[in-house]
Amino acid sequence: MSEAPAIPSGAIHISCIGSPSAVTVSRTLPVRSREFPGYSILSAPAEKDAHYALPSYLCRLTGGLLSCKGVDMDLVAELKARARATVFGIADAGSYERKAPEGHRPSDVMSNARSIVLLGERMLDTPLDGLPGTRVEYTANFHITNDRLNHSLFELCGLLQESGHKAFPIPYKEMPGWNLEKRSAGSLKLLGKVVTFPRIRDFADSALRENLSYRHMAREAGLGEIGVNNLLLTPECGPRVRFVALLTDAELEPGRPSEQRLCVPERCGYACVRACPAGALSRDGSPTDKAACLKYYIKLGIPGMSGVRCGLCVARCPAELK
Repeated sequence: MSEAPAIPSGAIHISCIGSPSAVTVSRTLPVRSREFPGYSILSAPAEKDAHYALPSYLCRLTGGLLSCKGVDMDLVAELKARARATVFGIADAGSYERKAPEGHRPSDVMSNARSIVLLGERMLDTPLDGLPGTRVEYTANFHITNDRLNHSLFELCGLLQESGHKAFPIPYKEMPGWNLEKRSAGSLKLLGKVVTFPRIRDFADSALRENLSYRHMAREAGLGEIGVNNLLLTPECGPRVRFVALLTDAELEPGRPSEQRLCVPERCGYACVRACPAGALSRDGSPTDKAACLKYYIKLGIPGMSGVRCGLCVARCPAELK
């Protein structure tokens, strides 16, 4: 067995609150940021206790009496620190399950999911502010942000797996060169000519619906509200944020849907509706006309393969302006 790392110097107190799995490790001396396998030490002022995720070597020293698993608040803190995301939230998988339509529920991909972890990253403002003239730069911004989120997402899945939990990643998949859906460029170009025909429109709207919706899961986590543009608006970023998510069997403390109103279309004059070049948005906030949106996108290139993004429904929304 490998040698356990030395316990940090200074007075250390271990207490169990309620059950052996609810453990607080406190230090009365000033704490420097340091890392040991299995846990991290967070900076704290001298007059306050610092709380630690229970390190694995303490589990071994106590013969398993103190469990490394089930310290949910510490696990949440570690996930948030590792994510390095602008926006971080947790939704209750069971609560979301009851609201989502059939075929778009957490249990459809992970039967024992208890929690949904969401990571959001804000995009740069300047490429958005210059649209439509800066579509090349905005598209690069869009994909780089998604790529960073995907890397963080799989790192968190690895952390959960090392902690003894199952984790199922829900990455952003329309990355240049990936084409994970095996789409044919020729077929998409042909579809662009007929996608707004009534019967084909209905099929396209259904086919383009996400298996698990980032924006609806984020709303369930209390990260914001869905606006007239059908995008998630957050207090920190408005709609200028990209999301990824994961499902896990870890029982983590969830957020709750927020009552805060961020979308005030009467004030901005329905800016997103007026800005949409495809006419895909409506004032009553009904679902986006995905067929019309796709038709316009195909004019710009093939989503997930080539071409640029539109982004005007994001750029013209004033919700992020404080």
